[in-house]
Amino acid sequence: MLAIHQPAHSQSITPIGSENTLEIATWNIEWFGSTSQQPSNDALQLSNARKVIAESDIDFWGVQEISSTTAFDDLLSALGSNYDGVLATNSGAQRVGYIYNTDVIRVRQVRHILESSEFEFAFRPPLQMEVDVMLADTTVIMTFIVVHMKAFADQDGYERRQAAASRLKNHIDFTTLSSKPVVVLGDFNDELTNSIYRSETTPYDNFLADTDNYTFLSYPLEMDGFGSFCSGSSCTTQSSIVDHILITDELFAEVDIAQPAGVLEQAPEVINAYGASTSDHLPVYARFTFNGGVASSNEPEDIPQAFDIQPPFPNPLTSSATLSYSLDTPSHVRLEIYDLMGRKVWFENQGYVQSGTHQRLVDLSNQASGTYYLRVSINETMSSFPLIRAGN
Repeated sequence: MLAIHQPAHSQSITPIGSENTLEIATWNIEWFGSTSQQPSNDALQLSNARKVIAESDIDFWGVQEISSTTAFDDLLSALGSNYDGVLATNSGAQRVGYIYNTDVIRVRQVRHILESSEFEFAFRPPLQMEVDVMLADTTVIMTFIVVHMKAFADQDGYERRQAAASRLKNHIDFTTLSSKPVVVLGDFNDELTNSIYRSETTPYDNFLADTDNYTFLSYPLEMDGFGSFCSGSSCTTQSSIVDHILITDELFAEVDIAQPAGVLEQAPEVINAYGASTSDHLPVYARFTFNGGVASSNEPEDIPQAFDIQPPFPNPLTSSATLSYSLDTPSHVRLEIYDLMGRKVWFENQGYVQSGTHQRLVDLSNQASGTYYLRVSINETMSSFPLIRAGN
């Protein structure tokens, strides 16, 4: 457990970062830069946010509730030349984004995802970024997804969080991310043990149940009674963990077992009236050591394969599409189609297929219009393709 306590008279945050590890954090900086919402002193909020980020020495931040692009740029300027950031473009008054140390993080690509499901994500589509993490003794490739889920302990909020969780898991499971190290971090606006809505099953049970492929680093914090959401001007009354860090199995061996995750409890102790001046959320952070050998960006990215798959055609489709693939050697082939809720709607085990070029008709004529995912498994390698079923 990495809950660090400092005396009330401390004037600075004890640095968490180190040269050979990667530290990441998620932080909802309440209505950052808004002229009409609390906290009302925007200049003080900016100064306090700079203090938390700079003094904690955390390398990478997923941030939420950024209300002003100007204030975001001012924060980056205040942090200095070795910090940079990316802010969502497709959002309403509360944007998600990233702030990172350029000495450690090099951006490969960034884009919005799941924009067609923006209602489920409270009109704040997740922002995905692939980066090189450059440490003293290694460089690794990671993908981050920052989210800000629908709020409130009501049925609508609960159902939208549940639907968003399903969309998000499908996005990871049935795309090229399925075999990559991925971190999802952000304000999930709900607990993991039970939902804040009538103590229903957590809307993130789909991730919790898939223990072979996912783990919440924030879950032990919740079990131990830590809180990331606070009330009162001093932020001394901390309730549930609603800010989470979720990782895929490719990162299981990379987490610092001695100090896996924590809540930055120092912040209210060094910032006067933290809850009134800065945010009603505390940062939640985690540390990675990369002892297990996540693929280095210096290694070849394209591994020779003994097969080739062409995307299904036509797509969008009215009833069916043709999948074409070629095999250099005899291989075991399995085809599956899933809907957006993760339910299998079509399956075919083609068994042991001889080398050569093959075609197969995949049929969605009995399914409603919408988006589906075709998963093609050849031996132990899996590829996924979105399928759009148009109306008749």
